[in-house]
Amino acid sequence: MTTRTTAAAGAVLLAGIAALSAGCGARTVHVLEFQNIEAVGITAIRMTGGGGDVVVNTSDRTDTQVDRKVNYQTPAPPDTTYRIDGSTLVIDTDCGSWCDVDWTISAPRGVTVSGSNSSGDVTLTAVGAVDLEVASGSITATGVAGTIRAHAESGEVTVADVTGKADLSAESGEVTGRGLAGPVTATAQSGSINLTLTQVASVTASAESGELTVRVPDGSYRVRVAADSGDLDVGVPNDPAAGTVLDLRTESGDLRLLSA
Repeated sequence: MTTRTTAAAGAVLLAGIAALSAGCGARTVHVLEFQNIEAVGITAIRMTGGGGDVVVNTSDRTDTQVDRKVNYQTPAPPDTTYRIDGSTLVIDTDCGSWCDVDWTISAPRGVTVSGSNSSGDVTLTAVGAVDLEVASGSITATGVAGTIRAHAESGEVTVADVTGKADLSAESGEVTGRGLAGPVTATAQSGSINLTLTQVASVTASAESGELTVRVPDGSYRVRVAADSGDLDVGVPNDPAAGTVLDLRTESGDLRLLSA
């Protein structure tokens, strides 16, 4: 089943137009807020990149609540839309020039999240597998039941309590991972990396300009570490015969490998 909802139909208007202007020639900012309740059992959320923050929370509910806050400076309201493809909720964070739309979605527990966002933060809580890219903004994910791939071009990547494989990267920003089951791959071009694992698993991590800190539980590891310009602090013994590999490198920054 495929349905489409716009700002003009199928929604509860929570707030009217709030017009703000200051000074001669200043654009008027209009704010519209809408709320929809979808009875369809949503199992996945996919976003297409534009400008605006996205928040996804989950619970034991069976329906899905979709809240939109639209800020625009055009004479007419933009056509902010979402659609449902089967059991996938597709949201578009692009509402044109002089406009941004923030989304808050309350969905059934275990919903997967994927897609991209050009400008804005993405915050996820208690979701399923994640596959996200953000150009300008941060990614925060807590309680991921499955794998995660999170990439931020300009912004931080912060994840916690991930049960599956984690692939984390930031071009300009820090990468932080806590409660990671692993295996883990992490890269940062300009920013530090801080990882803590909950079980024995392989880690491949590199920081070009920033510190790298990895904490692992007791176990048997094959350790490969290198700091081209920085101090080394290695508190985990190397077992050349181990199948679990810790491959860590910094180009300009200290490297610490510690027991959790």
